[in-house]
This record gives sequence, structure tokens and C-alpha cells, in this order.
Amino acid sequence: MSDIQNILSILEKNRGFDFSGYRSSMLNRRIQKRIFATNSADLNEYNEYLEQAESELDNLIDVLTINVSRFFRDSFVFEYFVDQLSPELISEKNILKIKCYEYGQLVVLLERNHIQPQY
Repeated sequence: MSDIQNILSILEKNRGFDFSGYRSSMLNRRIQKRIFATNSADLNEYNEYLEQAESELDNLIDVLTINVSRFFRDSFVFEYFVDQLSPELISEKNILKIKCYEYGQLVVLLERNHIQPQY
């Protein structure tokens, strides 16, 4: 088992995250960031560090995943989205361009914030 596969196995075993579907180039790039941040010499040393430092599992997960909700917590960005982008996104002419799950998420987001979509 390679060091990368071992790291992914540790994450799945200890945190329940399955990164097997992620691109290896993205995984390598982001794991390299954690190697640098922890002052590990290389992937092997980082692997050993990861097995010893429980908190590093969470740090690595934060680097490997994208926290999309942060976008909507920024009030300026959210207000811009609601005022400028959402009317265009949910207009009749664009409705077919939005994937079903994205559209559903958009409607739920708007309704939770008491914004009535204009069809």
C-alpha cells in the first residue's frame, strides 16, 4: 500500500471519509500543503505524523474538502447572490440550464431566507 493510499485508509477508518473518487493530482497537491504545514520532510514522515496526531486528521480533511457553506455565511456575497445572480439563474430562459439538484438547492436556499423565486 502506498503512503497516499495509507493516508486515505486512515481517514476512512477514523473519520468515515472516502476519498477514493477524488483525483490523485488534487489529493497529492493538498496533502503536500499539509506536509509543508507540519514541517514533515516527506510523505512517509507525514504519514507517521498523521498516525500519531489525532488533530491532524481534521486538518487534512479541511484541506481535502471544500467548505461551500462559507460562501453563504458571508453576508455581502450572499446579498449579491440574491440580488444580482439568483434572479437571472432562476428566470424561465435559464431554468433548463440548471441541473436539477442545483436548482433544488437554490430554491431551498432562497426559501429558507424568505426570498420568493420569480418564475
